[in-house]
Amino acid sequence: LLLLDRSQPPDRARAHAGLLGNLAPRGGGRGLAALDASFGKDPPAARTARLDEEVARPCNRQLADDSSSVRRAAHENATLLYSRPAMKRRTLATCCATHILHDGLSDVSYVLLPLLAQTFGLSLAQVGLIRSAHRTAMAAFQIPAGLIAERFGERNLLALGTLVAGCAFVALGYVSGFWAILAVLFLAGAGSAVQHPLCSTIISRAFPQDGRRAALGTYNFSGDVGKFAFGGVVSLLLVAGVPWQAPVIGFGTAAILTAGAVLLLVADARTHAASAPAST
Repeated sequence: LLLLDRSQPPDRARAHAGLLGNLAPRGGGRGLAALDASFGKDPPAARTARLDEEVARPCNRQLADDSSSVRRAAHENATLLYSRPAMKRRTLATCCATHILHDGLSDVSYVLLPLLAQTFGLSLAQVGLIRSAHRTAMAAFQIPAGLIAERFGERNLLALGTLVAGCAFVALGYVSGFWAILAVLFLAGAGSAVQHPLCSTIISRAFPQDGRRAALGTYNFSGDVGKFAFGGVVSLLLVAGVPWQAPVIGFGTAAILTAGAVLLLVADARTHAASAPAST
């Protein structure tokens, strides 16, 4: 009892006394003696702080166990969400279509940049800056995309990024100079940055065991389809005499529609996982 600081508030003092009382029956005099040897040489303020830590230790352990149980239950519920084969196929098809779109939007810039340089009289340095801005945005926003998705959900952020990329390409069809091109392609890169980490997560959750390798292989292949398909379409339209603005606006419109399809066809695992424990 001499270890107690009698100047502490009553609730805090009772918690410290309860800790010491629990040590007595568990270890008898040895438990209190060990505590006295450990704490007795400390100043009163340090003794009080260490007693606070001892009192809080069981509560912190229980909170950690509860948090682990919640995370495990959320993962199990999210996996059950994709247990139906139709849901798996729909999720994979949507992610593949999204991959085709974003990789197509990314690589079509190789065809568009010479046209933009010719239309607006851009120098090689300006063309390089535009390409760098697009690639930098795609690289820089991939890690934040994963962190933000922890809070807002993979499906929602994937739809938002696809919408941003689509709006950027629609705006690209109406730009009037270097700075506008730089801005819209930077936004397009930022919107496309979310696709790879989030679609991979969604597919891995939809195929937790059997079929995961085949699903991810199909998803990766679809990106290569977009890379050559979009550039090929633009090239054919240019040969046919169609202005470059028409396919660019068309690609942007397709991206906006794809964002809506993501919201409709991909389940929000975060909402399901949060509601399932409450229903049980």
